[in-house]
Amino acid sequence: MAIRAARAAMLAGVPLLGAVVVFMLAPWQAGWLALVVFVAAGLLEAFPAKFQSSVEVTLSSVANLVGLLLGGPAVAVAGALGAAVAAYVTSPREMAGRGHKSLFNAGMFVLATYVGAMAFVLLNGALTGPVGTVSVGVWLPALVVSDLVHMLVNLALLSLVVAVTAGRPLVDTFRSMFGDLLWSQPFSVAFAVVAFVVYVEAGWVALVLLTVPLLAARQSMLGVLAQREALDRVVRSLVRLVEVKDGYTRGHAERVADLSDKVAERLGIDAEERYWIRIGAVLHDVGKIAVPLGVLCKAGPLDDHELTQMRRHPDLGADLLEDVEDLAPAVPLVRMHHERIDGRGYPRGIGGDDLPLATRIVSTVDAWDAMTTTRPYRNALSDDIAIAELRANAGTQFDARVVEALIAEVAPDAVRVPARAGARAPRTAEAGA
Repeated sequence: MAIRAARAAMLAGVPLLGAVVVFMLAPWQAGWLALVVFVAAGLLEAFPAKFQSSVEVTLSSVANLVGLLLGGPAVAVAGALGAAVAAYVTSPREMAGRGHKSLFNAGMFVLATYVGAMAFVLLNGALTGPVGTVSVGVWLPALVVSDLVHMLVNLALLSLVVAVTAGRPLVDTFRSMFGDLLWSQPFSVAFAVVAFVVYVEAGWVALVLLTVPLLAARQSMLGVLAQREALDRVVRSLVRLVEVKDGYTRGHAERVADLSDKVAERLGIDAEERYWIRIGAVLHDVGKIAVPLGVLCKAGPLDDHELTQMRRHPDLGADLLEDVEDLAPAVPLVRMHHERIDGRGYPRGIGGDDLPLATRIVSTVDAWDAMTTTRPYRNALSDDIAIAELRANAGTQFDARVVEALIAEVAPDAVRVPARAGARAPRTAEAGA
């Protein structure tokens, strides 16, 4: 009930505060300039640039910043309204009737823009109107601070509603989003400054012509995305080869990738690193293509020779992927996904600080999925038993922090169940799926 009440308060309070700001500033009274910024911000929001298949970056904040420089906070807020309208119109899910989310987004856009604009006003020493004759040495640092404040307020509100709704730690949620978007802030300020200077020196025609290099940059980003999408198709083709050979693991790679991504987000890992965690997780068992079918699907325990063959699959998979230059960041994860914190894993016996966090995440999730699904040699374990096994081996086989992040994701209400006396992780946690 408390979570629902907090979520309802956020979804109602943020739009209400945004409406108060709009009414207080009355941006429509700023005339044609507010209308131009409204339209420009809407167009920039409607046509985002992607730098990953799951991450989009819009440049609507550029229009807001230019509006702030030319006409003050009221014009900047007009840009925020334009971006909010575009976000609603271009989202099929919002058009389907999820109006409460649209209202929250609109309020969030307006509040973040207003707070950022007021930070600029305070630092710039002027309450309203354009920059005018104020020295660039004054307004440029103020503009940088304004954009940073805008981003922080936006992320704080978004992180709060996500944390309340999904039950995730607020700090971790904020940190993961902060890492995703911080890199784009210098570009927003740089584009805004260039646009402002071009307008002041050469007028609207030159400013319109400035959109050409922006469109070229967007096309370049789309080209990078197309390359990654092609790479994703290659990755999934390799996974299907493994699944055709070993039907018992069908869907295992995708489940491990999805859950690893969620655990990584809980741990505050940014989108770029999470992308490679997903790729490495999807491909972690690709080396099993070279493992004999009789070993993969054996219904009983493996003998020493068979165990040796099975334990070669991390090296086999990594060696296979090393020939694909675009997959280089995923190779260490594939090679080390059966290593342990205590250094007793395979194939290299790497442990401690030499074991990357990404590998620790995937190895823990791999063990969880293997334990909680049926295999040729045993039935699936219950969630309670699997959780107890993970905790019993935290600090030796698994990273304790990763274990708790995983449990918080799959069983947030789980209590600490004592592991069986003398229990060790089952063979599935050791040898994988």
